[in-house]
Amino acid sequence: MELIIGSQNKSDQTRIRRFINQFEIIWHTEADTKLAFNLLLTHKLSNGLSIPDCLIAATAIQRDFTLYTFNLKHFRIIANLDAKSPY
Repeated sequence: MELIIGSQNKSDQTRIRRFINQFEIIWHTEADTKLAFNLLLTHKLSNGLSIPDCLIAATAIQRDFTLYTFNLKHFRIIANLDAKSPY
């Protein structure tokens, strides 16, 4: 969804959809949403963690995935999340 938000026109959306179709989409579960809510309660006031960041972190934690991101500042504060820069 973040990529689609960045699209400027229908051509951009088509190009992005082709790119996205190369990957398996992992949809949030109820357990992901509950964990995201708890992360928001824990980190919103102290660190400004956003709803999308909470959902991303919860999804990675629930599946024991490493999260590769350039936004390590927001994700380093989350316990049990393996977050790394992609390069």
